[in-house]
Amino acid sequence: MTTSDRPRPPERTPERLSELLRAATAQLAAAGVPTPDVDAELLAAHVWGWSRGELAAAALRGDDAPVDGREVLDDLIARRAAREPLQHLTGVAPFRHLELRVGPGVFVPRPETETVAQLAIDALRAAAGSAPIAVDLGTGSGALALALATEVPHARVF
Repeated sequence: MTTSDRPRPPERTPERLSELLRAATAQLAAAGVPTPDVDAELLAAHVWGWSRGELAAAALRGDDAPVDGREVLDDLIARRAAREPLQHLTGVAPFRHLELRVGPGVFVPRPETETVAQLAIDALRAAAGSAPIAVDLGTGSGALALALATEVPHARVF
């Protein structure tokens, strides 16, 4: 069989980005994902290397979705619908002013941990001495220690 005789995968037809996002949102909503619209936008922006703002602008202009990456997006939407953490799919988890790399096996920092971080930061800043000490033991990803070390640079964080 020559290369020209091999069956080719079907060409993906142009599809408006707004329609693709609507369909992805519907799929995630049907799976019970708590924020289906946000998750669909974040996954699409991740696949195409855009910010959410760039994605929103393209959708509002009525742009077609890029053909490259659509199969990847379909896969990510299906995995998110199966409740795989969004942060594991994108490889990134925001925490305070940091952007942490995460993946399977890494605990995703929870939003309420930011409150704990703020309390610890306030305590370190108020501590007497030039190099207050903080110890982060068994808290998961190390996000707390990273936040303390970057926001209170004179502290000794272990």
